[in-house]
Amino acid sequence: MARTVIMDTIKKDESATEMSVDGIVKAFAVIDNGTTPSIEKSLNISSLNDIGIGQRGLNFTSGMNDASYGVVGAIESGADDIHVYRNKTVNGYEARIYDSSSGVEDTPMTTSVLGDLA
Repeated sequence: MARTVIMDTIKKDESATEMSVDGIVKAFAVIDNGTTPSIEKSLNISSLNDIGIGQRGLNFTSGMNDASYGVVGAIESGADDIHVYRNKTVNGYEARIYDSSSGVEDTPMTTSVLGDLA
């Protein structure tokens, strides 16, 4: 028998916010890396810095507890491209896209953050 669960908020207890539940993504962004890079959709990302070709700084709306959070990413491009991150702080991080033949490149990307909010 199939069942459906519908809810507005997930909480640990009455005082917790929905973002404090363990095991859920704390931030994500879908980024269009065209001529003027922009955020198409996001959660807990306040702004995007254009650092250079294929290099974006992402800033959190609500900071992380520490810089020991995980970042995962995906790109909409060829098989020889990779997504990397660096310079993590409690307020944000840098995401970069590299192509094995041409170096850093602009291509659409999605990036997510897992960890504890401050």
